[in-house]
Amino acid sequence: MVDFSESFDWFSQPADERDPAYGSETKGQLTQLWDDVRSQIGAEQFDPVLGSTRPGKLASRSDGAWVQTNGEKDHNFVNMTLEIDAAELSLNVVGWFDTQLEKMEGWLRQPSAWRFLRTLPDWVLVVFVRKAHIAANGKPVFQGAPGEERERIAFSDTSPANISTRLTGLLPHLDSSREKLALHIRRAWTADDCAAINGLSAAVAPEVERWLQPIQELRLA
Repeated sequence: MVDFSESFDWFSQPADERDPAYGSETKGQLTQLWDDVRSQIGAEQFDPVLGSTRPGKLASRSDGAWVQTNGEKDHNFVNMTLEIDAAELSLNVVGWFDTQLEKMEGWLRQPSAWRFLRTLPDWVLVVFVRKAHIAANGKPVFQGAPGEERERIAFSDTSPANISTRLTGLLPHLDSSREKLALHIRRAWTADDCAAINGLSAAVAPEVERWLQPIQELRLA
């Protein structure tokens, strides 16, 4: 059974006081949780939609760690991630890169998407602003660019039109030469939640399973 208590503690420490060797253990735990979820759902259902898992890069100064599904695909393919930071463990449908974001925005405008999202009271839309690194030649580089969380929007408290208005309203405040929006659709568990759950995979697997059909529709949006 995966226990993330030490991982929460590790991310809560000042970056220069962390044991750098522990980062790989955190990624290993997230990978193990994905493996447990796959076993509970069944490979015959999980693999055709979510493929293989792949951990992201993690430095000792990172704010969080993540392991994505569809690791065999390129970064334009809409995937799911398990992520952890000092405050929470989260399951995400990812609209981070340009094509992913375009797919998610298109899907969010569809009535069928909202009928589905209304059945997910614990899920929210997380809005980020990605800030590009500036290369030596002065050009912005978005690969590996960090994201700053700006807002969390509960689907039960809003509408498709309101989502569109709020996202559109953010655009004039961005530096278009080096900033972009990004979105996650997220279900999160706090550190206290994780400590109280007897077997995290039993909590995460049903949340993943209910997305197996919708995420395929999202990819076609």
